[in-house]
Amino acid sequence: MSGRQYQSFDEAIVRCDDWVEFPRGGCACGFGVCTRLDPVAGDHDWYEPCEPALERDGLPWFYFIPSVDKLAPEFHEQYLRESQALWGD
Repeated sequence: MSGRQYQSFDEAIVRCDDWVEFPRGGCACGFGVCTRLDPVAGDHDWYEPCEPALERDGLPWFYFIPSVDKLAPEFHEQYLRESQALWGD
């Protein structure tokens, strides 16, 4: 959102004092209408987690991901294992 580029994720999050605020829930994706903002007209779930904020609040990385089908296949097993450990079957 800032237009800046960084060499690493760690370098980018150092600038957290200058992050863009999103009062309507954080969706500002330029790729399309997010189904979290408009379930009818939305074309995709464009959610992207803010790992430092999740960690700060004691939430797991998958907390706002509603189901395994919202993830890339390489994260399915980890999502299922960790979400079942937290919430049960």
